[in-house]
Parts: sequence; structure tokens; C-alpha cells
Amino acid sequence: RARKDEGGLGLRKARYQNQAFMMKLGWGMINRRDTIWVNFLREKYKAGKDIIPKVEKRRGESTMWRGIRNNWDKVKGSITWRVTNGQNIYFWKDYWIPHLDKLENLVTRPLTSSITEWKVADCITPSGQWDMCRFEHLLPGHICEAIRRVNTSQLHSQDLPAWRWSSDGNFSLRSGI
Repeated sequence: RARKDEGGLGLRKARYQNQAFMMKLGWGMINRRDTIWVNFLREKYKAGKDIIPKVEKRRGESTMWRGIRNNWDKVKGSITWRVTNGQNIYFWKDYWIPHLDKLENLVTRPLTSSITEWKVADCITPSGQWDMCRFEHLLPGHICEAIRRVNTSQLHSQDLPAWRWSSDGNFSLRSGI
């Protein structure tokens, strides 16, 4: 991008702008599941009904699908979760605690393979409290405190994906570039 104050026109490179548009479509595949175009693409490319679709190479794919697929890793890496019931969120592998990395990168000792598959719901008691004894021995104290601050009072709702790079959780072209 050649900034105006440096003698340029202030235009973004078309490649980056196109990537941002493809990421916006990818985000729409997650966040706008009730729209006709998303249902069409999910059905046509067998992306599934899960909140996070399976975006894979398909024989005879359109240039739009290829663009979404080529930028899919960036979209997936930009998802953070808003915890409600915790059933869709991997405790260790997903971003879900505000302003923190994935927990698998913050542990104080190695995790066993069975533990790495825990969902957030596996660490919440039936009464809706954090079951701290399941994980506090694996994480530093300040991380456990951050987990305690995550609200678990909406156990009957579905977890919500949010865009990690914006304060309101919504994708914008600026946050995608």
C-alpha cells in the first residue's frame, strides 16, 4: 500500500483486497448459515452442517470456492469462541479466553492425547461452575483466573464463533487485511 503522505494514492494492493473479500465469504460460511447462498455452497461442496464447515478441494470447484478454500486457514485461525454451552469448543486447541492464546500453548507440563480432545463443556460442572481441579494443575495461576472470569451461565445456548481481530466479534474488510 502506497500511503498518501508518502506520495501514493492510498490504495491497497488488489491481491490483499481480494484475499480479504474471500475471507469475508469464508466468514459468512460460518456466521450466516441461515442464508440461501451459504446453504447452497455448503450443500454443493459437501461442507457439512457443523458451525465450522469443511472447506476442502472439490472436483470442478468454482473460482469463488477456490478463493474461499485458499484463504480458509486464515479464517479458521481468526475464530475465537464465545462460550455458552462449551460443546463446540476444544478446551486446549481453540481460542476462547479473551486476549489469550490457545491453552495448549500455555500449559506448564505436557498434555496427554486424551486430554487434548476435551471440550470446554467437559470442564464445566452440571451446576454451571468451572471444574477447576480438572485443569488447574496444568496451567499457570493467572490463566486459571482468566478462565474463572469466563461466564458459564448460558448452558442451554449454542457456542458462538466471533472474529478474533475485532472488538465486537464481527468481520470487517479492514480486520481481514
